[in-house]
Amino acid sequence: MIESNILHGFLDRLTKEALEEIERGGNLNQQNALPFLIKDQYSKITKMEKNFATSEELLDFKQYTIERFNLVEQRFIELEASIDARFEALEKKMDYKFKTLQWSIGFGFTIIALSQAYLAYRIHL
Repeated sequence: MIESNILHGFLDRLTKEALEEIERGGNLNQQNALPFLIKDQYSKITKMEKNFATSEELLDFKQYTIERFNLVEQRFIELEASIDARFEALEKKMDYKFKTLQWSIGFGFTIIALSQAYLAYRIHL
């Protein structure tokens, strides 16, 4: 930071001197233009450095992203388990209902067959 302040002060002094020389001479030459160009480039680099993320910030963001992904993945796993449990419960209910229906139909046909046999027996007597 100290080096940055020293360099910034140095460039300010050079641009001020170049500006005074331009005002005295009335024209811009290569020697007078260089301090302006260097100061402009230095300002742009300084601004870019402020916008760049440090490696520590990138590692923190990477860790945050991994944690968020793991959290989302865990939610999907829990959702999948919940859905599986619901389908298993539904399947058990359907199995029970079909077995009950089969038993009812079988019992009904048995009653009908017995009734027919009884009626046939009664008719032949």
